Amino acid sequence: MLIVEHDAKEILSRFGIPVPAGTIVEVDTRLAEDSLPPGPWMAKAQATIGGRGKAGGVIACDDTAALQRATASIGRMQLGGRPVRWVRIESRAAFECELYVSVNLDTRTGRVAVLVSDAGGVDVEANAQTINRKDAHPEASDIVVAISAAAGGMSPEAENTLREAAPALSQAFIEADASLIEINPLFVMADGGWLAGDAKMIIDENALFRRPWLEKLLRDAGRYDDLVERLDSGFDFMVLDEAGTVGLLTTGAGLTMSVIDEMAARGIVPFNFCDIRTGQIHDDPSRLVRVLSAMNDAPSIETILVNVFAGITDLANFAARLVEAAAAVGIAPDRIVARLVGHRCDEAIRILHAWSSEVRIARDLDHALDLIADHG
Repeated sequence: MLIVEHDAKEILSRFGIPVPAGTIVEVDTRLAEDSLPPGPWMAKAQATIGGRGKAGGVIACDDTAALQRATASIGRMQLGGRPVRWVRIESRAAFECELYVSVNLDTRTGRVAVLVSDAGGVDVEANAQTINRKDAHPEASDIVVAISAAAGGMSPEAENTLREAAPALSQAFIEADASLIEINPLFVMADGGWLAGDAKMIIDENALFRRPWLEKLLRDAGRYDDLVERLDSGFDFMVLDEAGTVGLLTTGAGLTMSVIDEMAARGIVPFNFCDIRTGQIHDDPSRLVRVLSAMNDAPSIETILVNVFAGITDLANFAARLVEAAAAVGIAPDRIVARLVGHRCDEAIRILHAWSSEVRIARDLDHALDLIADHG
């Protein structure tokens, strides 16, 4: 998962990577100068998307009045289709030059790609000829060697800075279970010091169980509701489009993604992504209650598609728990289209029909989407 710049900098500073003094505020916060880092400042929209500067989400401010206007302006923005809720306010850095460095897991090879450039900043991609690449094994010591090798031949200031940054950057990459750490720009100061001017970080949320310090940081941030819901509930649920008309109660990440693709091809808009993980439900309907409650609270949802391809899951047991959950939440049976495949499917259908003849049972996915389209 991609985390916002402020939290990425919090993580990097834990490993000894220097960052500008900064704080994070909600966009409607009334600012008090005694709560701010030393000025002048940069006000930076916090969103899990690149190109914030070019979109007007990074604003230089010389006084608190300008800073207040900047946070209000950022609060009116949408980045990646979502409103910006948070702004990082940090001290503006006086730098001599900007470098670029990234450490990225190459999933095709299982190795780590290290990229460095002495022409960092917002236009680094336009200067692709300046980027040097080296590959490394996913071990901190080998990543250090790769960064140092990639920096070879640059100016002494750039080479020394990247070599100095390499141990902390490599340790952060490994110990935070990151698949990407990108620092752009990496500011080099007149006195030889350096700062992570911006930071982009992707971590493996499935590894958080072995990084309790990182899980606590993300929970305490208050910016990752979807993640906290997944950690607490044991399943995946993410809102895709708040105007979506079909709620998905599905199992299997790949299967759900293929369902979403089929819906998109027909012009049907899903409300959410879901991997309910039926094998962990057994005789407890609470997981289904949580999903159906989220859908019941969404006024745009007209139909709930239950699409379960079961392996060892007892579909009769699942159907019984689904009926319990729907009754507990108050879901009308005529809102449900169910496509069930697998162990004890016939008994599951009998249970659903015993609950209500208004539940629409689909033979296959095409039939399910026909039923949804006809209902709409």
